[in-house]
Amino acid sequence: MKGDFTRMTFDPRKHYHGVLMQQGRVQLDADWNEQLDIQAHRVETETRDVIGACGTPIDQPGFTLIVDAAVLPAAEQTRLTKAKLLPLGPGDFLIGPGRYYVDGLLIENEDYVLYTQQPDYPGDDPTKPPSQPALEIKPIAETGLYLAYLDVWLRHVTALDDDGIREKALGGPDTATRAKTIWQVKIKKQDSATANCATVVTPGDDSTGRLSARSKPPDDKKDECDVPPGAGYRRLENQLYRVEIHAGGKETAATFKWSRDNAAMVTTWKSKNGNDLIVGSGGPDEVLGFAPNQWIELSDDTRELQGQPGTLVKLVNAVGQKLTIDPLTATGPVELSFFPRNPKVRRWDTIATAGGVRKVSDKDTPDGFIRLEDGVEIKFEKGEYRTGDYWLIPARTATADVEWPKDQTGDPVPQPKHGLYHHTCPLAVLNFDSTKKLAVKDDCRPFFPPLTDLTCLEYVSGDGQEAAPKEPLPHDLIVGVANGNRPVQGAKIQWSVAGGGSLTIAQTGTDAQGLMRAKWTLGDSGKQQVTAELVDSANQRIHLPVIFNAQFAQGEAAEPGIHVTGIEFINGPRLQNDTEVPVSLLANGLMITCDANLRQISVQSRPTGDGVGVSPTVYVTLDLPYPFNRADMDLWGSGIVAFQPVILASDVNSDDDAIFWGPNADTRTWLTGRLFQMMQELKRGRRVLAHLTLKGNFIWENKDKNGRYLDGEVFGFEDFDPATGNSFTEARLPSGDKRQGGDLEMWFWLVPSEQPRRVILLGNPDLAAFKPLSATRKRGLASAVNLAVERPALRGVVPPEYELDMNAPFDVAAAQALSVKHKLQGLKFTAWNELALFDAGLMIAEMLTPLEISMNALAVDDLLTKLQVAVAAGDAPDAVLV
Repeated sequence: MKGDFTRMTFDPRKHYHGVLMQQGRVQLDADWNEQLDIQAHRVETETRDVIGACGTPIDQPGFTLIVDAAVLPAAEQTRLTKAKLLPLGPGDFLIGPGRYYVDGLLIENEDYVLYTQQPDYPGDDPTKPPSQPALEIKPIAETGLYLAYLDVWLRHVTALDDDGIREKALGGPDTATRAKTIWQVKIKKQDSATANCATVVTPGDDSTGRLSARSKPPDDKKDECDVPPGAGYRRLENQLYRVEIHAGGKETAATFKWSRDNAAMVTTWKSKNGNDLIVGSGGPDEVLGFAPNQWIELSDDTRELQGQPGTLVKLVNAVGQKLTIDPLTATGPVELSFFPRNPKVRRWDTIATAGGVRKVSDKDTPDGFIRLEDGVEIKFEKGEYRTGDYWLIPARTATADVEWPKDQTGDPVPQPKHGLYHHTCPLAVLNFDSTKKLAVKDDCRPFFPPLTDLTCLEYVSGDGQEAAPKEPLPHDLIVGVANGNRPVQGAKIQWSVAGGGSLTIAQTGTDAQGLMRAKWTLGDSGKQQVTAELVDSANQRIHLPVIFNAQFAQGEAAEPGIHVTGIEFINGPRLQNDTEVPVSLLANGLMITCDANLRQISVQSRPTGDGVGVSPTVYVTLDLPYPFNRADMDLWGSGIVAFQPVILASDVNSDDDAIFWGPNADTRTWLTGRLFQMMQELKRGRRVLAHLTLKGNFIWENKDKNGRYLDGEVFGFEDFDPATGNSFTEARLPSGDKRQGGDLEMWFWLVPSEQPRRVILLGNPDLAAFKPLSATRKRGLASAVNLAVERPALRGVVPPEYELDMNAPFDVAAAQALSVKHKLQGLKFTAWNELALFDAGLMIAEMLTPLEISMNALAVDDLLTKLQVAVAAGDAPDAVLV
């Protein structure tokens, strides 16, 4: 505060409640100003205690950063376009109106303003002369994350800065000054690509330097009655010395300037003629005016608002309103065009040989003090100093001393700066991408409600339910977040479950009603409990939790059984209930996986004669349309009047925990050749309903006694097929309803298969260099190879006349698991392939490497003839790639 003050007396440690005037006493500016400081301290402290370090009202939040004008109402967009605030340029954004509190200071923005055109943060001015320095705000131009934050500070304003302060009736003299709250939205680029509000560090007031002040101590004296010469403050006037940092930095680099009258001597800069500056006033008198050999500072609003020092230059003469400078002493530009906004000239009293400043690290006395003048001495401590940091030192003739805190020994106590203090607060994390699009990645503003409205997490519904183990509760768990009676949308809830259960949560935060739901499936043992917690962006809990409890439904004891965990086609995908299945997949057979080894006799097929078999416990049924031949159609008519179930003849066996179902040779031929030919000829439709059935009370564990039975019950639910755009009834696996003996019943729809020529791998049961593989391991090998082959990559080396099943599943991890399960690691075999598939054979061999399976691919011309000869001679290859 560079005003004509006597001193600044407020000290919060004295706990003064107010200033009381007395009759017939002199009224000083210091008393009035201390009363204002007491009130401000009271208001700002209370605001910090209630709101916190910073915040904005939740009902009318201020300082919203708008990066996309589309979020604004159409009428607002039109108004801002007319005001030339829209459209937004690349890297620029709007700062929304409203109120904000930073460290207890109220800041207000009355209307939308561009980041690059802030009223108190000078932006890019297209009308500036070419010589004007680059002290403007630039839009964001470099891709990356940026922290947008508020910098708030108090600026001293005089009648030179705001002519409305001056009372015109007085004929020109100024009266009181003002303290203005300055807010500036600034940005800082972040090094981290994952920066968010919880991880960013907001730049703060980094000044740590301190200063001590004293009057010159007396020299050694021989007698107590001697008056030492030159001791104490020796000027005849009472002064308020101002020591201000000019160039910031460490104590080894920073510089300072000083004034004996608080740098209050300032005037407007009207024009320049050569080395002559024409100013508004030469000062009230010779003592307080300008004089030769003084240092003056050339500055303007731009530099003051940017926190930049002005140009120091020495006067060679001062006559009235004409100040003559020595440009050779200038520390920067002296042309008026470099000071476009309210240029001014300020007098300093620094005694310096060059540059108008002294170094903070200077030492004039053995104990490290710097002499200013007439017994006033100062000393800087180690630390960081910032341009504009200042200290005020009252010096009084009556005491021949300066007013400064002293310790018990009478030595001055180093004090932190008296000003200028910057208060900062984060607003948002912004992302500027390679397309020059700006987005708000994270809104950092804390919102506060009125004192009657407090954000809280509340229980709504769902506690105290019961269900069977591993079954979902009948009703959702629901919590709500509200500020008073206002629901909060988008609040983050963190859920956790105990007891081995699971949660299904579709929401990412609370909805428009402030509610969030979770579906809870119980575990199978232990305490069943779910905890919901309201957390911040760093997942730190900010409210007491809501805890839900549930219990197992009372009833008969569960009967643990064997469960079906998966059903898939041999060399194909998994079977999905109520979906269309190409008949070629069914012709390859099914593998049904359980969670326990099975007794083989309980599933294997029985012969019915002439080599035909069927399993009474594992079978596939087709519902053929009736009538299904010409004779019946002649008798009953051509319309479909019923469906007749037909059980397919099949070979069924088990190996450990897997059941293998496959049609016999005649059935396979009928399925792939005749079935849909007849369907087409007889116009019986395009698909056939098929059923897979496992009789749970006749399929048991591979134990002699007390073995478990199959718990095959499956439950349906609605699912969606994005490929067809249709919903269907899916079956939930693993099977089971906690009662052994239940049947597994699923259905699917057989449809004709396309017959493209594909690259396939045909395995030989008697692999050389490896013991004969069981049926299970053969199928395991085939499945593992199919999963390990990446068709899109293979397409690049397979000639175009060959077709590939591009929809075949590709899962190396699953293939590796099958290789381990069926003990295929170390397996080596030879595969013949046509010459045209030479590269394909090499690529497949490479794709099998992660499975620790080695395939030697040999290209053979006239493959079919040579293969027939080799088979007849009993020297067939292990596999053929065709």
